[in-house]
Amino acid sequence: MAHRFDRVPESDNDSLSDSNESNDGTFYGSSDNTMPPEGISIPSPYFVRKLHEMGLKYFGHRETACAELQIRALGRPDSAPQSFYVHREYLTSQSQYFVRLFNRVEEANSVIPIEIPSPETFEPLLEYLYTGDGDKWYDTITLENYDGVYHNIRYLGLGIAAMNIWLDFYKTQVEEM
Repeated sequence: MAHRFDRVPESDNDSLSDSNESNDGTFYGSSDNTMPPEGISIPSPYFVRKLHEMGLKYFGHRETACAELQIRALGRPDSAPQSFYVHREYLTSQSQYFVRLFNRVEEANSVIPIEIPSPETFEPLLEYLYTGDGDKWYDTITLENYDGVYHNIRYLGLGIAAMNIWLDFYKTQVEEM
């Protein structure tokens, strides 16, 4: 059964003319790193969609990463860490946990050790946060790891889109058993 998960839910608030384009046609928040004038904000779904469009370019890219995450199993600090080079924008725009974490990180190129419930399911989840490719992430969820994926979604405070992908797997694979 083929699945199609939208990369970012559409919103009534994500039109360019409402918030990202000035009266003179200047687009703010584009790749030239200009910031919109004070009082103009970029809607979150639009911002995340733009990040996803560039995600493969930055996923695992050490040279542009702001930090190295060292992931260990929750409650097992002696477990071997897995390292991932990450960009603040990709994580904080989609995870409550990472918002809190990066608010405490002061310098760029930091090594940040964290513990999560299921380190073995983190890399596909991280790629999903970068690309928004729900179909690809769905294909990595199995009967053996779906519980760990669920616990990571909850622990990291991911949004409804991530939970819907997991729920689709659960309803089509687990409940049918």
